Amino acid sequence: MKIHFKIILAIIFLFTSHSCSKTTEISATPNAVVDKPTTPITTNPIVVDKFETGDGFTSSVLASEIDADGKLICAGIFRSFNNKNVNFLVRLNKDGSLDSTFIAPKEINSWIRDIILQADGKLIVGGDNSILFRLNKDGSIDNSFNTGKGFSFSGLGYDNSYVSSGNSYLKGADIMQLIANKDGSFFALGSFDNYNSKMVTYGIIKLKSDGIIDETFTPNMIINGISSYKSTSLLPNGNLLISNMGLQDYTYRFPIAITQNGIIDTLTYKSIGEKSNNSNNYPSIITSAVQNDGKIIFGGGFTNIKGVSVNNIVRIQVNGSIDESFNIGSGFNDVVQKIQLQSDGKILVAGQFTKYNNSNQNHLVRLNTDGSIDNTFNSGLGFTNLQNTGLGDVSNFNFRSDGKIFITGGFSYYNGTKQHFVVRINPDGSL
Repeated sequence: MKIHFKIILAIIFLFTSHSCSKTTEISATPNAVVDKPTTPITTNPIVVDKFETGDGFTSSVLASEIDADGKLICAGIFRSFNNKNVNFLVRLNKDGSLDSTFIAPKEINSWIRDIILQADGKLIVGGDNSILFRLNKDGSIDNSFNTGKGFSFSGLGYDNSYVSSGNSYLKGADIMQLIANKDGSFFALGSFDNYNSKMVTYGIIKLKSDGIIDETFTPNMIINGISSYKSTSLLPNGNLLISNMGLQDYTYRFPIAITQNGIIDTLTYKSIGEKSNNSNNYPSIITSAVQNDGKIIFGGGFTNIKGVSVNNIVRIQVNGSIDESFNIGSGFNDVVQKIQLQSDGKILVAGQFTKYNNSNQNHLVRLNTDGSIDNTFNSGLGFTNLQNTGLGDVSNFNFRSDGKIFITGGFSYYNGTKQHFVVRINPDGSL
């Protein structure tokens, strides 16, 4: 028994000694430092979502788009951005700095009025002095887009040789608006009657994705397509909603719908047209927005539509009648220049006005679908120091996926803060 007891004590001693050596890791070397394993501490980096443009643009931005990378493309009449020389067209990084990997070509020698951002990232630009180019992602000219001799305006004695002799935006044909189709073709509207040395319908043309004329588009009824406003829109069925264009015998002076072939749509939107024998008896439509249900909101400088008193904004139903459920009250006290729909159906409106339905709204307001003011949106002092050039004090809204909104135009301040012609705001209107 004594022997067994000693054996048991020895086993216990050996076990406990081994355990202690494992846990304490005593070194035989004096003052030795033993590395012990540690659990790494991970922290999520703080992402600062800023948009700062410094001194910004020197003049108005007339068109803008957000590309697939979240960068903002701006075009207009400016020649400088944040004290750097640029050529009417820039791309801004997400933080508002100039994207130096994008350089507009020297062939762009005048104002850019409108742009189309294609699904492949290429950019179609149109503007004064017969400008129409398609650019690659780096800003270089895409030579596969063939415009030949381009646009000219023989009706005023302007041809391409005269246009190319100067750098004045007053010379030559002007492209005011570009409207993209899903198949890559697009419409161009402006001041022209020739394209690639061929006579075309006055002020409107449809081009294929390669820049060649789409011969199936023959809008024979249109006799005066010139419009200085971006008031034309695509309808849900793919037809084109046209405003401020003259037709034969001055018929349908109120906005009309035409098919992709140029035929007046007398079925879907039969009653939109308002016949008039007086060339001056039609509203000045500056902007339009088409809802998913086919209803159309028009804005501009008018006080009367079809005998009904409306101040500068109205919503028309598919059958052409005024939508009385869109209650604007006394409407706007001045011209509406831009209407754009949000994905939730709410309506952003901008223009020269300072009041909507007797409420102070300094050039910007958001409306609910029934026409009432959306009180969750507050622009504070709104836009100030407008250029008032008639080019659009607010020219465009671009919506980010997180609800933030880029606004471009001819302003210098937003809610009392200096913002030269471009600003990004939160969904509630704050900076």
